[in-house]
Amino acid sequence: MASDAVKPGAHGLHHRFEMDSGVEWQPAHAMQPGAVRVRAEDGGWVRLHDTPDPLADAHRQLADIAARSPEVVVVVGAGLGYLTEAAATRWPETTVVVVEPLAAVAEAARARLPGLHASPRVRVLTGPDYAGAGDLWRVFDTPCSTGETPPIVSDPGLGRAMPLLTKEAARVVGRAVAAARMNAQARAENAGRYVVNTVRNVQHIVHGANPERLRGVFAGLPAVVVGAGPSLDDTIDGLRAMAGRALVIATDTAWRPLVHAGVSPHLVVALDPTPANGRHLIGVPAPADTWVIAEGSVDPEALRAVTGRVATFRVGDHHPWPWLQQMGVDRLQLRAWGSVLTSAFDLALVCGCDPISFVGADLAFTGGQPYCRGTSMEDGWARHTARGVSLRQVWQNTLASRPSLSEPGVTGDVVATAPHLVEFRNWLVARAGETAPGRVVNASGAGILFGPGIRQAALRDVLAVHAECDGALRRMLHQALDPPGDMARSRKTAEALSTLSSGDATAVPLDEWVTFGRPTLSRTELVDAARDGAAALVADRPRGTPTPALVPLRWHAADRLAAMRARLTGDRGGLDGVAPPVRRSRGEASAAAAQLIARLLAAPTVATALGDDVTSGVVADTVPLTCWVAWRAEAAP
Repeated sequence: MASDAVKPGAHGLHHRFEMDSGVEWQPAHAMQPGAVRVRAEDGGWVRLHDTPDPLADAHRQLADIAARSPEVVVVVGAGLGYLTEAAATRWPETTVVVVEPLAAVAEAARARLPGLHASPRVRVLTGPDYAGAGDLWRVFDTPCSTGETPPIVSDPGLGRAMPLLTKEAARVVGRAVAAARMNAQARAENAGRYVVNTVRNVQHIVHGANPERLRGVFAGLPAVVVGAGPSLDDTIDGLRAMAGRALVIATDTAWRPLVHAGVSPHLVVALDPTPANGRHLIGVPAPADTWVIAEGSVDPEALRAVTGRVATFRVGDHHPWPWLQQMGVDRLQLRAWGSVLTSAFDLALVCGCDPISFVGADLAFTGGQPYCRGTSMEDGWARHTARGVSLRQVWQNTLASRPSLSEPGVTGDVVATAPHLVEFRNWLVARAGETAPGRVVNASGAGILFGPGIRQAALRDVLAVHAECDGALRRMLHQALDPPGDMARSRKTAEALSTLSSGDATAVPLDEWVTFGRPTLSRTELVDAARDGAAALVADRPRGTPTPALVPLRWHAADRLAAMRARLTGDRGGLDGVAPPVRRSRGEASAAAAQLIARLLAAPTVATALGDDVTSGVVADTVPLTCWVAWRAEAAP
């Protein structure tokens, strides 16, 4: 940097870095070791490395580290690099991460040891912005996955001189370590699902389009990325009014509330492989021109509900993707940071959209709510309100069971959030900072999503200058995502998977898959998944039938049941947090009643099977009539 020019002192021994913080460096010479003076936070000057042999001091400090050869060592405030030098000498294979609060001090260390700092084993992040901190977790990924905590050392002089800056540097490291642990935990919990679900979903992967085909298709067109934060309750009407002016990319959790509010997103992104998360995709009354962009390991039952309008992506190269790539099957890789919101944002970047606005992206528990209203969590909340627990208490109990913290919000107040939500926010801010200024907007109006590269604005102000384009967007999506299937590749993949069911694992790296999926994955489960995947590949490929449109939602189940219980018992204590029903005009009410009557009349024709009581052997005459048959989910009385 031009402002960091080195200037000789009166005797050619002192180099002064002209920085606002004040740094003076004296390089080593024959009479004494190098030293550095910094202006402390209290205004005075403090000399670092003020001993006869600072390198020996550094070696003694590292001797306290118990690990024989740690994977990573972190130095917070390395000064002129004596701790860095000692660590690199002591552990030649160890990666040394230096987090230096003062950029001028880091420059001095590089000038003293240019060869060491050029080594790929030494990574330096400097304040005040700590560029690259968003990916620092990768350095800690291996030790954290084995339960190790990377040793952290710091120069004691810098800690005394600049305690606040040193604490901030330590927080940068702490966030990266926490993120690595979060990633390792998710991998340990879901590794088995990653493999077995992807194998079961091979029909959608091979037959569906590659979202790579969306790259740059919507360049210069606006996008709205919709999360299921509590603020969506307040912004959904405004979104409905402006939705036709932008590519609407919804997270799976937000899909159901959007559809019930009359907003049909163009794309729905699904990431999580668990069955609990898969229910966000099941039974949504959405039209057939909404495409689901799903990670290959999303719950197979969920993807079955949207067969024919699925395009898959991957978040990494975990098994079985290397084998699928050998089969000639590869898909777009989207970045993910533990949240479907991060992948939805990355998809908007891939599409080339500009600007990209967030709605419902609180990443906080706005108003004491964990989510907006109308998600698949409503059924669980309703079970509690039916027993007399107020909705507000249900939310409080939910949040009390999770780690929480307070963070400044976009409106200047302090809001409740959680450590993992802060990590998601930090990742989004880091990615937004890599884009052109003004491209990323937060229109949520609440929560903690703010930082460099993200401007706050109302959605109507962002989209007012853009014309209606909904029909054109849907035609562009159809052209990109509805290509003919590759039958030759489909047969090749099916044949390879079929060998597993006959006991032949030569065509599939079964042992590698089982090892990756431990401890939750067994060989038997994998063989069963391979058989199912092969059968789906060679079967007819029916296009998923969209769920019939439901009567527009007037009252959430949790609110309705709480009100019913209060009316029946006279106890109004369970009404805290309950919202009133949506008022309709007489014409709307008549149309809704006609829809309900038509559905009730059609119900007997959609019974699919005998009920569980009958199939389990109970005499039908002893079972209530309503239990004789099992109804389709969308037609259940």
